[in-house]
Amino acid sequence: MAETTGNGGHGRDGGGPGGSPGQMRSAAERSEDEAEVSIGWKLAGLGFQTASEVGAGALLGWLADRWLNSAPKGLLIGSVAGIAVGLWSLIRGALRLNRQLDAISVARRERQGAERRAARPPVPYPAEDDEDEWDEDLDGNADDNQPGVNDERW
Repeated sequence: MAETTGNGGHGRDGGGPGGSPGQMRSAAERSEDEAEVSIGWKLAGLGFQTASEVGAGALLGWLADRWLNSAPKGLLIGSVAGIAVGLWSLIRGALRLNRQLDAISVARRERQGAERRAARPPVPYPAEDDEDEWDEDLDGNADDNQPGVNDERW
């Protein structure tokens, strides 16, 4: 019996047929991607919400004109009020979603930095020399390497 991957067997997450171990993504990556897609849909919804608020303001103004018999005044006031409310809710919602997107981005950068640090081998510290560096033979002449002689060092 074939094992299912939960995504129709397409292997997009590397767990099913066609996926390779190099393409396997962690649960954190998948949840971040899903959150980004969700935020994108919410932003699209904000556009429709703004349009509907402008339309609702114009409709209410038009209805007020018909009820009060005051030709274009109600329509203009309703349209301006709808535009103001629509822009206010658009800006407020976009800023909220932008903060959520920034939080996802920061979490992703921190996770990737931790993965890089974990994958990087530790830097070996140079071995400590027991010899005094002033007693080294700096010019390559082994015959003049005598203890206590400053070997052409400044």
